[in-house]
Formats: sequence, structure tokens, C-alpha cells
Amino acid sequence: MMNVNEMTKAEYAQAIANEVGGKIQEVTKNNGLTRLGVTKEVESGVAPMLYIDEAYENGEDVMAMAQMFNDAMEQVKEKAADFDWLNNWDNVKDMIRVKLINKRNTVPVSRSAKARGFSDLIMVPYLTLQVAGRTGSSVVTDNMIEQWGVTKANVFNQAIKNTPCKVKPLAEQLAEMSGMDAEMFDSPFIIVTTPEQTFGAAAIIKAREELKKLCPNGYYVIPSSIHEVLVIPKDAVRGKEELDDMVKEVNMNCLDPTDVLSDRAYEFAATA
Repeated sequence: MMNVNEMTKAEYAQAIANEVGGKIQEVTKNNGLTRLGVTKEVESGVAPMLYIDEAYENGEDVMAMAQMFNDAMEQVKEKAADFDWLNNWDNVKDMIRVKLINKRNTVPVSRSAKARGFSDLIMVPYLTLQVAGRTGSSVVTDNMIEQWGVTKANVFNQAIKNTPCKVKPLAEQLAEMSGMDAEMFDSPFIIVTTPEQTFGAAAIIKAREELKKLCPNGYYVIPSSIHEVLVIPKDAVRGKEELDDMVKEVNMNCLDPTDVLSDRAYEFAATA
């Protein structure tokens, strides 16, 4: 039996790859962080990616991980023909959404666009997928756009249109969670996210009109994570500096690095 404790992470990944006849691959996640995975080239173009970082840290057996990959591979093979529909724009256009990430991420320019009002954030379109019984996401690639026969503008317009938006005062959210009246909670914050709270920070793109009504004197956007943002009216806070400090502290002490969106707040005037 292979002793995981005597292996480097790269050796561990390679051992799993050798067992399944695959290859190791570094995948860049949010904020430029990389994860090490094992995958395999297949004719259908759809193959599982087995991330091994946590398994390596936990000392998981190489053969057990290889079996996990092979089980997922078999499920994908059984459904490979089902993925042909992904090549048709009419089939996928309602499944495309957009997420916000920091521009320091290594995303090709052709697959991203600036987020208006956010100098260091970009929009990236992605597909929501069901693979081997699990819900996942896949960033839209240049090859996908070419296969669909549409323009980048088409993809972004559709992705923004499909991205749902949920705007709710924090007091109401706390009231729902506690069963108490919203009047019991004295909070000026407003939560902006998607109903699923997955990549929900992008909902701020569609929340502008509603926020104008809730914050007629302007507002600040606080990037609490890639999954949601907080909004606070300008007249409820002394200034942007204290918000910047709050964002940095939360990012450092409360968030997984892959969930960090930005280290600063954003200011929007009453007419923004």
C-alpha cells in the first residue's frame, strides 16, 4: 500500500492519475488560487475533475481516490450522449448566468467584461450543469461560443438576463430567520444576492433601479463574498474608509480565500 505521508502532493496526484490512466492538472479558481486535480481525456469532452488537495491533507488512500474517480467516470460515460445538446445555443441559453470576480483572476479577456461601476471587478459567464447527480458550473469558453455560433455580446446579454436578483433589507432577513418582527432589528444594511446565494454578488448588476428607490441619497456596496454583497445608504455611515477596513478584516478572518471578491467598498451616487 502506498504511504501518502511519504508523498508530496504532486506525487500523490500523479499516483492517482497513473491508476486511472489520466493526467494531473492545475486549475485556477477564484482569486488566482490553484487547486490540483486529476482528469482524463475522453471523446465526449465531458470528464470529471477530481480535486485532491483536501484528500492529500487528510491522507486519503490513493486506491480509494482512484476508485472514486472511476465511479464518476462510469457515470459520465453512461450519460455522454446526453451532453450533445450542450453544443446547441437554443438548448443552453437559458442556463447561462454571470458571476463577478476580481480582475486579478486569470480569465481570458475574450471571456470577460468589465462590471460597470466596479473598477477592479469583471463579469464572467458560466453554465449551470447537472453531472453525475451533482450540480456544478462551467465557465463559458471561447470554443463554446464558437460552437454556438453567437457573439460574445449575445452571451453576456443572455447571462445577465438570466441572473436572478434578490434585494432584501437585512432587518427583514433577520426577522424571517428568528420569527421576530423586523422592527426589532435596527440595521441599515440591504442584502443583494441570488435566491440560491451562489455567485450571488453578480445580482448587484441588476439591482441598480431598486437600490435607487431604497437609497435615494446614494449608497455604498460592500463585497461580503462572491456569493452576496451588502448595500448601505450613504447617510447611514460616516465614510468609505471605515467600510474598506471592515471588508479587509472580514476577508482576512472570516472568509475562505476562494470566496473573497474584493478588499474595498464601492461608492454609488444618487443618480448611479
